[in-house]
Amino acid sequence: MRSRTAFRAALHRGRLAMFRPLMIAMSLAAGASAADAGGPEIAYVKAAGSNQELYLVNPDGSALTKLYTGPRKTSLSWLDLKPGGNEIAFMEGLRVKVQKFHDNGQANGTASGIPGPPCSITQSPDYHPSGDGTLVFIAACGFGNFQVMTYKSGDAGPAALFTVSASNRIRWSRTGDYLYYDEAVSPTSAEMRLKRRNVATGAVTDFGAIRDLNTFDVTRTGDRLAFGSTLAPKLLDFATMSDVSQATALCEGTDIHFSPADTQIVYVTPHSAKGDYILIKASNCSGSPFSLTGKGSWGTKDWRPNPHIAE
Repeated sequence: MRSRTAFRAALHRGRLAMFRPLMIAMSLAAGASAADAGGPEIAYVKAAGSNQELYLVNPDGSALTKLYTGPRKTSLSWLDLKPGGNEIAFMEGLRVKVQKFHDNGQANGTASGIPGPPCSITQSPDYHPSGDGTLVFIAACGFGNFQVMTYKSGDAGPAALFTVSASNRIRWSRTGDYLYYDEAVSPTSAEMRLKRRNVATGAVTDFGAIRDLNTFDVTRTGDRLAFGSTLAPKLLDFATMSDVSQATALCEGTDIHFSPADTQIVYVTPHSAKGDYILIKASNCSGSPFSLTGKGSWGTKDWRPNPHIAE
């Protein structure tokens, strides 16, 4: 009787051992597809000696991955994650580049530039909110000839939309119906005009002058824009406000970006001798912030939006 019971127990253990690797693999695969579809949600730049490095991470600090290291003494800036994930556009020095990545945040191939722009300086890439991969960017060909262009992977080259005197930043509206951008008053002026252009009609609205522009990001759930200088970011609601002077104050910080539902923001603390932190906080500025990083020297960042579905 004992030997028969022992035999049955051994057989049961053997069956479990045979299926355990398969069960573990299925569990890991299910967890990865649920948590990591599109890759980590936040991107940021970190200074590392004479290099700058591009990292991906989730809002809770998980899945931290170094995606890209820039050439020595070359800045990485103006990050934009494609809605839906697995691709990021950024500036390396004075050129826009695109890097694809897997769901685990590891690079998928090498970073590539936009082919055939009309001049050597390209800047301020921003993905169309639909998630189709179309980028808008600025080709800076000299004062009076800053060309706003679009490009999508597979195109022979970029297509020109319109020309402005000079511009540093451009963003799609949450629906893709408008483009928000700044435009210089003169070659030497520190003042920029905040403007909105209707993509379909070309009609332009001027919302007034801004000095020392730093933060520049659209909200994901309404036509609002965060803008402002290093220590005084503001929020402009285009549904109720007609001028930048009417904008309301935001939390103190630099390079503010909104979460997909606009309930949180990611930003950098004001500069201090002890170093800065990348923080996440409620977008109404309530409560204590969550430190996404320790002290360090941080560059620009982005929080990936969900693709916009036409209403």
